[in-house]
Amino acid sequence: MAFFWLFRLNRTAIVAMITGAAAFTAGAGLARSLWMALAGWCLAVGGFSLDFYADRDLDTQGPRAEMRHNPLADGSLSPPAGLAFSLAFIAIGLVCVWLLVTRPSPRLAYVLTMVFMMGEGFLICAAMILGSM
Repeated sequence: MAFFWLFRLNRTAIVAMITGAAAFTAGAGLARSLWMALAGWCLAVGGFSLDFYADRDLDTQGPRAEMRHNPLADGSLSPPAGLAFSLAFIAIGLVCVWLLVTRPSPRLAYVLTMVFMMGEGFLICAAMILGSM
């Protein structure tokens, strides 16, 4: 459950929608817009969870501890697992951007979106294993 908080779905979903809508409005087409939305979401998840990692000491005390639910600050997730989670999503986002630039294929966009959705569970499991070490 601690990994759920790292996704910050209230913010990352909005980033993905804005990124995809902006790309579509700019004339990128459906496939490229999906790529941009996926890359934007991955980079947002990586960035927001990296913020949790950086602020873990600040989030243990004062009003921040009550306002933010930081699993790295309350000890429900280890800092190395949180950092691995962040870096994995940043890497996936950068790979999506690279594939968007080098291979803008609609079929590839749909296939990678499906692979990503299935692989996300794998990443969460791997991060959980790292967190228990």
